[in-house]
Amino acid sequence: MDDYNKEKYQIESWNLLKSSLKFDLKWKDFDGNTLDRELSIDFFDINFINQNANTEGVIEKVASKIEDSLKDYIVETTLDLKWNISKWWNSNELKENILEKIKTKLGAKFIARDQTKFHNYQLPNNNNNWSVTKETQNDFQSMAQKVFLNQSGSDVKSIFTNKANSYAQTFENKFENWKYRNKIISDLDKVSLFGEFEINSWTYHNLTLDPIKIPVVIRDTMSIQDRINNTADKLANFCSKDGIWNNRLTISKFEGDFTMKMNKNDFKAYENNNFSDTLKYLKDKTTDLAKKNHFFQNNDSLELINCHELGQKGLRWQNTQLNSKLKNNKYIIDNLSLGTVDIWMYFNGYVLSLAYSFAPTYAVIEGDNNNVWS
Repeated sequence: MDDYNKEKYQIESWNLLKSSLKFDLKWKDFDGNTLDRELSIDFFDINFINQNANTEGVIEKVASKIEDSLKDYIVETTLDLKWNISKWWNSNELKENILEKIKTKLGAKFIARDQTKFHNYQLPNNNNNWSVTKETQNDFQSMAQKVFLNQSGSDVKSIFTNKANSYAQTFENKFENWKYRNKIISDLDKVSLFGEFEINSWTYHNLTLDPIKIPVVIRDTMSIQDRINNTADKLANFCSKDGIWNNRLTISKFEGDFTMKMNKNDFKAYENNNFSDTLKYLKDKTTDLAKKNHFFQNNDSLELINCHELGQKGLRWQNTQLNSKLKNNKYIIDNLSLGTVDIWMYFNGYVLSLAYSFAPTYAVIEGDNNNVWS
């Protein structure tokens, strides 16, 4: 340690005691061959120094030097918004990206030979952190299930743009009042997240240091307004009544009706399959068509979540056979009432539930002579 003062710290020795148990295992395989394996288990590590040493003074000294290195430092980085921004809070990619920048700022003096170890670090989801869509998810989902499948494309675009702009303004107001705002050099139009990065548990040469918080700013690859406009265009072309599902899929949320057209050859192939497989067909064909028409880019996606019972997301329906006989190229399945189908869209980081808790009681799967999904 720099300017080490023996009289002040009184440290004459610092030792690490390791205790472990080693097994030498031998056994025979099915062919009678003897196999050896050595296995070690570490029970505990004990750090100890000479009695009456001023360890608190050492910790305080090291911590103050690290704080000096990070004083006025803000982590600014770009991360392409490839998925729901609400998942950023626990994204390992984001946390490791930020941590590497902090290590670089500390420099080799503190990080050399891996003597500094970080055990817990996070972007806590609290009032100190704001993302451009952080407070919007429930409202967007509620809006989606009420209007998207029942509105024209132009109406969908207008409804989404107005609400998204309202939340973007809220985010901008929060950002303008952030205490570190004047120290940022990023393109402010592209800032999607700002807050504090917490390192809760870390050690330096076996010294346990106090938690620290570092301000962070995350830029996106496009401006907030460009993202809103781009998402609105996708929704208009995809989720409206005259969008990608037009003449292919009809959902009457409140009546519980489900009607879908298949290609005739695909339809016959699904004759003995269950309703869950039919929904998978819908997801696959929709995704293919969306990619073909450039509605889906990067990691945009559609999810259909089947529930065995109401309120239990993620469980698949079982044994829901299409037992009705083929009549005029139609299967009619009534009295389903087995659960819900949640249709989730992921567009540009926005999460939209288009038919939340849709519980079909009557389904028609129709084989069409034309390939409506081409």
